[in-house]
Amino acid sequence: MEAHLVGDDRTDLAALLPGRRRPRQRDVAEARREIDAVLPTLADAADHALLTQLPPGHAGLFGCTGPG
Repeated sequence: MEAHLVGDDRTDLAALLPGRRRPRQRDVAEARREIDAVLPTLADAADHALLTQLPPGHAGLFGCTGPG
């Protein structure tokens, strides 16, 4: 059985890891900008059929509209 940590549990565990620092607000904002730049580029490169297989609402992450 595979277990996944989500939400606060994942954040709390990550805070305990040695040699890690908590992300600063600026780091988070920069990461979001980078992701926002990469995902639409991936959508342009991906086959449209692949994007239609995404779960409902996920196409918006790639800057697309449609059933995915």
